[in-house]
Amino acid sequence: MTGTYSYKRDSMTNDIEQQANTSINNYIKSVAAISLLPLPLLDLLAITALQIKMIHRLSNLYDVEFKEDSARAAITALLGSAIPLSIKSSLFSMTKTIPFVGSATGALGLSALAASSTYAIGKVFKYHYETGGTLLDFNADTLREYYHQQTDKAKEAITEEENGAGVRP
Repeated sequence: MTGTYSYKRDSMTNDIEQQANTSINNYIKSVAAISLLPLPLLDLLAITALQIKMIHRLSNLYDVEFKEDSARAAITALLGSAIPLSIKSSLFSMTKTIPFVGSATGALGLSALAASSTYAIGKVFKYHYETGGTLLDFNADTLREYYHQQTDKAKEAITEEENGAGVRP
């Protein structure tokens, strides 16, 4: 599946879509806040837990059966192609152990990285559920390109916000 991703909007209510977007944005804020705490490696566990909770919330909104193990496996499979992202996350987290400069650099870097990844994961699952998918038929290989598109979109929005444009993913 390459190119533009779309779905039939007539089968979804705007209310559910709005709730899903609000939920994703709330989890982005939570993940960004957790990332700022000086808790090397524990922050990564908390981020993953919040991303799983976000999938649980989206599953409830779209009336899709949720299983934590399936959600964790789906995230792992989706991020499997983003090994450099995982390495960057670990490095930013560990950088927090360096006094003064390290904790600020690590926190800010991890915050931006975690926020963009959470945004992309949320958008992938929102799209997957809106097109009739479930956790049981989640195929990371077919959704990976969409994940990367959404990560790029989030990074652009974060950069624009840092430059004063005030845009949010």
